[in-house]
Amino acid sequence: MNKIGLSLGGGGAKGSYQLGVMKALDEYNLLEKINVVSGTSIGAINALMFMAGKSVSEMVEIWNDINNDEIYQSGIQFKQSKYQKLYDITPLFNKLSVSVTTKEIKQSKIDCYVTACKILNDNKKLSQFKFWDMEVRYFHLNTYRLPRKAVLASASIPGLFGKTKIMGKSYVDGGLLDNHPIDPLLKEKCNIIFNVPLDQFFKPNKYHKESIVIIDFSSKHAFHSSLIIDLIDAIRFDNDRIEERFRYGYLVGKKILEKLFNNPVLNNDLTFNIPDKFLMINLSPDDDLEIYNQIRKEFTNDKD
Repeated sequence: MNKIGLSLGGGGAKGSYQLGVMKALDEYNLLEKINVVSGTSIGAINALMFMAGKSVSEMVEIWNDINNDEIYQSGIQFKQSKYQKLYDITPLFNKLSVSVTTKEIKQSKIDCYVTACKILNDNKKLSQFKFWDMEVRYFHLNTYRLPRKAVLASASIPGLFGKTKIMGKSYVDGGLLDNHPIDPLLKEKCNIIFNVPLDQFFKPNKYHKESIVIIDFSSKHAFHSSLIIDLIDAIRFDNDRIEERFRYGYLVGKKILEKLFNNPVLNNDLTFNIPDKFLMINLSPDDDLEIYNQIRKEFTNDKD
């Protein structure tokens, strides 16, 4: 029996790209086929909205109401902050999740996992930056007693938004240890995975021994190869950038799904034929470049 999972990677403000991919999936009637969703950081927030039954248009409307001023208007002195942070993530989290109720989470037919990093020695100075002294934690929102807190922990970027306390333990952004949360989907026996990273660093080799199909919606041109520039891009919640990333994800989604529908792995009735070995479907370099050039033409004010 086929089981479909959706993996939403971390990447801050780049998260609207995932909504574009989801719009394409919805147009091909594949979004409704998803059984399990997993998310890291901003991907966890998108996963929360999705599992709670929000439509893509509702999620886009919520995203379009975000701006930099709301997120960064109240700076905090790092040394004076109890949780060692520059800004408070709460306004952003509340904006994106305000319409999600605990009842919707608990009664969802879609299993949802979010990734966070548990700090093992929180008494140490700058412990939130010592990823080698952390362990990954996958929270199952449907059954966890504090699901919204778990999502907040997943998106707690060290230094920028600081740590999140849950039941006496400190957590930070799950992307430090697992920014592409496919492992929870495998644990749930998903054999078809829609993977939507927000960076160039997804490594499929670790899954080559699995008999699964990964439909990878990443783009080499959509995101920066430099970690520093990529981080800067991740904290830019400008409305024009949000719109551009959404459009980018949509075009990539459409191109990948056109390729998928021409592949024998997918039948006309939207059922899948799973091969007995690993298979990944992704953009060709030519398609990737074509989409990049189209985005540049459509968004001429982009100076990056």
